[in-house]
Amino acid sequence: MIDEPMGQVPVTDTVGTQPGDQPATPRTPRIVEDVRRSVASTVDAQKDKAVTVVHRLAGAVGRAADELHQHDETLGEYARSASDGLRRWADDLGRKGSADVARDVSDFARRRPAIFVGGAFLLGLGLARFLRSRGDAQPSSGRPRADYARAGIDA
Repeated sequence: MIDEPMGQVPVTDTVGTQPGDQPATPRTPRIVEDVRRSVASTVDAQKDKAVTVVHRLAGAVGRAADELHQHDETLGEYARSASDGLRRWADDLGRKGSADVARDVSDFARRRPAIFVGGAFLLGLGLARFLRSRGDAQPSSGRPRADYARAGIDA
């Protein structure tokens, strides 16, 4: 019989392992750290690209604000405010590291889950549309695409 008191599980170094599993080696923490650094580097590179895109967008909104201001002062001021806000947000994003960005996204998702999920959905739709438009930009041979031709549909 087992000498353990009822309801207690003996603690061993094999808890959670399956037969044949190899124990963690001293290399495991180094591999995890290498992956963490690689992910952080990729996130930082993508963050830098996003900062560039947002600065360009802010510039475009600023130019539109200048034109709008000539026709409608109030609307021009709103557009200028949006442009300034985009610039500030891009500058703030540029100063943050990948861990800070991840924490900010996580905090926002907790505070405003509906907006976060809705934004992710809209971002996905925009990305899908962008990718589809890039695929359609290839020159057409004048023939129906093969997937439509097989279904008997003219493209």
